Amino acid sequence: MAGTFLNVNRAHEIMAREGVDVVVATMPENVLYLSDFGNYRSYNFAFTGVTAAIYPRKDTSIATLIVTEFDMPHMGAIPSWMPELRIVRSLGTYGAVKREHSLTPNEKRILELYDKGRASTITNRQRLIGATLKELGLHRSVVAFDDLRVLHDVRDNDLPEGNFRDGLSMLREIRMIKTPAEIALLREAAIINETALTSVANLVGEGVSTGELVRHYKIAMAAQDAFGSHITGGGDSFAWPGHPNLGYRLKRGDLVHLDAAGWFRRYWADGGRTAVIGDPSDKFQTYYGELQASHAFVDPMIRPGMSAKELSREAASVLREVPKAGFAGLVHSIGLEQWEGTDDLVFEEGMLINLETLYFEYGWGPLQIEDTFLVTSGEPERLTKIPQEPFIANRPPSAGY
Repeated sequence: MAGTFLNVNRAHEIMAREGVDVVVATMPENVLYLSDFGNYRSYNFAFTGVTAAIYPRKDTSIATLIVTEFDMPHMGAIPSWMPELRIVRSLGTYGAVKREHSLTPNEKRILELYDKGRASTITNRQRLIGATLKELGLHRSVVAFDDLRVLHDVRDNDLPEGNFRDGLSMLREIRMIKTPAEIALLREAAIINETALTSVANLVGEGVSTGELVRHYKIAMAAQDAFGSHITGGGDSFAWPGHPNLGYRLKRGDLVHLDAAGWFRRYWADGGRTAVIGDPSDKFQTYYGELQASHAFVDPMIRPGMSAKELSREAASVLREVPKAGFAGLVHSIGLEQWEGTDDLVFEEGMLINLETLYFEYGWGPLQIEDTFLVTSGEPERLTKIPQEPFIANRPPSAGY
């Protein structure tokens, strides 16, 4: 038995290689990956800790999801495959339910789950993790935690003899190879993100503020049931990524860094292009053309066995006019996190890889081309479909209707 996202064979292989019997996930990305359960509270209250997933390699019949009482209404809409459920007691939100009420089948199921999980009176997630490990006979196993704070809390207060270790890097390694369900979500996320990116590019023009571009991107993502994290920065004397002045208004000759990143159903998409206000200069055409040539050269190299470091070196090798001091060939994996891994990556079939070619020059502007690729046994699949061309905004300042 397994969930929608979990790559079971890979998980068991890597856990066995690392000598790990049990994984305890408390970061919302890893809880969702292992259990299929992840609602807004899992993420919004992640720092204080509201959910957890316990995954034993040798006996998945006792895999356990830990949630709070407030999460129970979501269990009907966002179910978990995990057979065991434990609930962190809080306000007793179901204690006053009268069972003679007419309930829907889903409401009855939620109450059954609640009755199953509420046996504990523990009001702290870490204490419940420790008690559950002991109850299930897993406390003598080798247990890997994805959060060292939780590891030390459980060891200090519940299981001082526990054989615990850090499992964050191990879980990221497991998640690198995507399941078919993940790939389907990531394809959809990429299209949603580039739709929002294109919409923002259509807004770019003289007199438009960088803050307007950011707000437009967030709205365009929300309109597609997705979340827009960031797309561009502000400016001072010219547009620049990451500058705090989002009131900067674009002027003719500006280069606008449109690096759009957000998530759909918690799976990230990330893609970038450059927009230029007015006719592109000779320098722009030369430099941007070299970024295009770099992509044309290295995109087909995104195959099993290639490393992120080598791909980055190859991306820089074709440059002739672009100063290498200002160039970056950034490579990162993407999935439940925007940056799942970078320099030490060696590509395998089933990985999602982002390649960014960037050139930043103070006093002039930023350039970027970024796309997402699925590593296959042959040619990589580019999930982003828009051409690797700049957006040219020749519109004059708005004069109203």
